[in-house]
Amino acid sequence: MDKIAEFYKALGDKTRLQILKMLSTQEMCVNEISDRLNKSQPAISHHLKILKQAGLIVNNRDGKWIKYCINVNAFENILQGENEEVIKSYAQPIQRVLENLNPEKNGNYRQD
Repeated sequence: MDKIAEFYKALGDKTRLQILKMLSTQEMCVNEISDRLNKSQPAISHHLKILKQAGLIVNNRDGKWIKYCINVNAFENILQGENEEVIKSYAQPIQRVLENLNPEKNGNYRQD
């Protein structure tokens, strides 16, 4: 569950979404991303660190440069398999809320 929360938290920032969009089409180094987004290199490095910790991107060394790209497997795993875990973990509490909202269905309805 923590991995799912980390995944969605990493997606909760406009700059990180812009970075992911750029990396979805090509590998890029931090300086290229920084130039395209007109943001400082330390700021972009910070966002890349968060994305990497969440498993959303991977990096490869290309000579003296480190190139970043999308981790397609992470997106597939989260969006296909682990959503079931989220749904299951919330299903029972949601069911209880629905039952409380509709007492006639669960037999808790009292007619005076």
